[in-house]
Amino acid sequence: MPSDDDFDLFQDRDPTPEETLLLAQRATLLAKAANDSIAASAGTTEGRRKRYLLNPTLRATPRILHAVWSRTECESILTAVEEATRVEGWDTHRHDAFRTVDVPVERLQSEVAEFVRASLEDRVLGVVGKEIGFEKEDFEFVDLFFVLYDATPNSSGRVSQTSLEAHTDGCLISFNVLLNPPAQFVGGGTRFPTLDQTIMLGQGDCVVHDSKLLHEGRQILSGRRVICVGFVESRRKGSVAGKTAGKRDRAMMRQNNVYAKNMSPVVFPLDIFPIIAKHCHPIDARKIQRLNKGISCVITTNDLVW
Repeated sequence: MPSDDDFDLFQDRDPTPEETLLLAQRATLLAKAANDSIAASAGTTEGRRKRYLLNPTLRATPRILHAVWSRTECESILTAVEEATRVEGWDTHRHDAFRTVDVPVERLQSEVAEFVRASLEDRVLGVVGKEIGFEKEDFEFVDLFFVLYDATPNSSGRVSQTSLEAHTDGCLISFNVLLNPPAQFVGGGTRFPTLDQTIMLGQGDCVVHDSKLLHEGRQILSGRRVICVGFVESRRKGSVAGKTAGKRDRAMMRQNNVYAKNMSPVVFPLDIFPIIAKHCHPIDARKIQRLNKGISCVITTNDLVW
């Protein structure tokens, strides 16, 4: 049997039966180590995070929550957003990799900002957390902000942002809530290219998904579309409940997104995926590109989506 030093997983040939057996043995050992690690941290936020990340079924499907905010609540929040942007305008450079026209929740009146955070913690994180094996207290907002898609020409004849290209987010889970009625714009919606699925929300509805699930904001053809976007992570020791994460966390997330934007999607054949996924995590994307004989998986930044 070849030794670890003799075998190169990424050489340009099919593995021999002995090499395949070696990979299977490694995979078994690594799977046992992963299960032992999860068991050792059972009952903790970190343990629930590990269990979630190792469950492709939980991570593969977007979830829709209806009427997270009532029409009256949506209108009140929209008014607060308009007041916050009336003087200082919308931000356009908060996110380096995938820029949006947005305003952070911190710029809203304090009582409105507190309602936004508290209601989303209860009605989104609390509900989805139970479905994917977390407790509400496990989560914290890395970023929470409002995005404007506007197809109305300005005085110079130019339009603002009308769409957002396909991307992944540098956190654990992401969500967006539609603030204004869908009758006020044409087009739009959140598209998941790898699922060939587009989700159109009603006012106050929310879509939640794994942050590494490729998604995009579909172009609006007319009108204005305003959404509330949340980037969510598992809570670390010492973090404060009810607040968005600090500058360091947001900077790390921006760097993850820069990396994701600059890295081409990677594909590899289905028959070798179970072995590679267990043997190499995270995967060296440049080496995996040599195995692109078929499509079964997309590699993003530091996790797998399939």
